[in-house]
Amino acid sequence: MSRRVDGLGRAGLNTVRERRPCRTDLPDERWALVEPVIAAWKAARPSVSGHQGRHET
Repeated sequence: MSRRVDGLGRAGLNTVRERRPCRTDLPDERWALVEPVIAAWKAARPSVSGHQGRHET
């Protein structure tokens, strides 16, 4: 799954095109392996400021 961005790299604008993949992008299959580890790490380390986050990992 890749994110869609405009030509300036900003998401959610009127001009939308498929972004070029970055060499560090993970395929969905690999992300499925990594995401639970990151989520567990984040859950074990709450923010000092109390920020809960608004974004999916």
